[in-house]
Amino acid sequence: MKMYSLECPKCGATLDVDDGITTFYCKYCGNKIVLSGMSPEELHSKLKLKEWEHDERMQGSKYAHEERVQETEYKHKEARERENAKSSYKIAILCVLLIIVFWSVLGIHDYLHKAKYTKIENEIAEDVTNKDYDAALLAVNKLYGDPSYSKDEAKTLDQKRESYIKLIREKMAEDKNADSSLVFAPFNSKEVKGMNYQEVVSSLADAGFTNVTLETETDKAIIFKRTNEVDKITISGKTDFTTDDFFEKNAPIKVYYFQ
Repeated sequence: MKMYSLECPKCGATLDVDDGITTFYCKYCGNKIVLSGMSPEELHSKLKLKEWEHDERMQGSKYAHEERVQETEYKHKEARERENAKSSYKIAILCVLLIIVFWSVLGIHDYLHKAKYTKIENEIAEDVTNKDYDAALLAVNKLYGDPSYSKDEAKTLDQKRESYIKLIREKMAEDKNADSSLVFAPFNSKEVKGMNYQEVVSSLADAGFTNVTLETETDKAIIFKRTNEVDKITISGKTDFTTDDFFEKNAPIKVYYFQ
């Protein structure tokens, strides 16, 4: 037997009705429904119309649901975009702050170093004016850059140090009454090799060194046939030095030569 769907006129519930039944009760609200007086064709048409109305409502509900879903997705998308924009903005602000902090720290670091070396240079100038050459030389020895300095900055300090050493040497040479406990090496460690040891000892004495001892290397002299030639010199244990290096007058010096 064929079944039809019919809507209760009282409660609106959908009821399934067997074909041929003209009177029945709604199983939800108890309302009596009479279908007498309708031909099967009229009943079928009415039921068909109800089906179409139901399909239209379902289709409308489907469209409404899809619109709500699309609207929700659009709102979520907008929210994500706003959050991404906020995150990008925060990152940009953070980067700017980091750059500002970096340059501030760099500027402070540079300022502190300049202040430090300006103070040292002022000390050198004051010591030279007061003819305190020992203090001036010790201050010059502080003009060394730290590992954070660039090559150009370190080079600038080296040039300043050499310039001050030259100035102090000239002042010491001009001042015959200068009494300094520090003296410069009269030669560098490389050029002294092969010189006559007596000339070397004399040059050291003229420079002001007072603690010079001789060390002979007889066995090597026989092999290399370099009698009286200097093999090496140590000043306070240093084997590598230049004419810009200064030492105490009584610094221990050992002259190694072939006998």
